[in-house]
Amino acid sequence: MLRSQQRQQFAVYLLLRKMKHNRYKYITSSTTSIELTNFVESKLNEYAEKIVKGGDKSDDLAFGQISFYLSLRRVLKGKSSLQDVGLVDAINDTLQELGIIEAGKTFYK
Repeated sequence: MLRSQQRQQFAVYLLLRKMKHNRYKYITSSTTSIELTNFVESKLNEYAEKIVKGGDKSDDLAFGQISFYLSLRRVLKGKSSLQDVGLVDAINDTLQELGIIEAGKTFYK
């Protein structure tokens, strides 16, 4: 269980780092839910492919990334668990703290 949490935390760290450096176009007020949903589906397919083609190290990294995107997809579809909501809210709070999105806004709505 701890290893799974570490993988998920690392995937979140990488996502936040990538967002901070690239100022992802997906974190804008003009992004529609459909665009974000399409992005999430694309990322899930990309990381699933990495698991199929990669070794153990890439499997662990891809697993963490898939875990995040599965949570985000469930939130976007309104079928989330409390853990999904907590994960996405924690990321949102971090993005607000970093000044990537403004207070009171979310990256997923």
